[in-house]
Amino acid sequence: MKTAIATIATILLCLCLAVPAGAQNLNVGGQFAYQRSSTLGGQALNLLGGRAEMAYSLPQHVWMVGEFTGTAAEAGGPTQPGEALYTYLYGLRYERAIPKGNKETSISPFIQFLGGGVYGTDGAFPKSGQLVPNANSFAYSLGGGIELQTSPRVAVRLIQADYLFTQLPNQVGTHQNNLRLGVGVVYTLRKKK
Repeated sequence: MKTAIATIATILLCLCLAVPAGAQNLNVGGQFAYQRSSTLGGQALNLLGGRAEMAYSLPQHVWMVGEFTGTAAEAGGPTQPGEALYTYLYGLRYERAIPKGNKETSISPFIQFLGGGVYGTDGAFPKSGQLVPNANSFAYSLGGGIELQTSPRVAVRLIQADYLFTQLPNQVGTHQNNLRLGVGVVYTLRKKK
């Protein structure tokens, strides 16, 4: 877990330093997150949690994004703890408001591709012939969503849907195809003048 937190802090620091002081917009957001995963012995799990993100706008409707998501399954008792997954991803997003004549509407669809890692805990991951409770792996996500601008600084993330690929070891394969859904709020901290 310490590795995941250090990686997230490094990515966010790099994002902050990579953008000059007079740069574009800076957004932060939070979401409720649902994830359908198959990491524990290939068993499908429903995980609930949250997602936090930071994004800088670049030219041509492109955003540089860093996000952290933590989700957990409900525990089934003392012999079946609830598995938790933490993803730390960064990459690019293309977002553009829907044009209406010479103006843009308040609806902005987006697509994004993010890469990074995943940390699984409180699970049963095979390693060297035994089951261990924690594992790390590479991860990437491909997805998109729709935002509704409700004021100059606040937007509602109506929906975000992502395909999440992970390579956590399990008893039936070497990779997982996960579905993530989310809804939330995005706040603009700094707006280009």
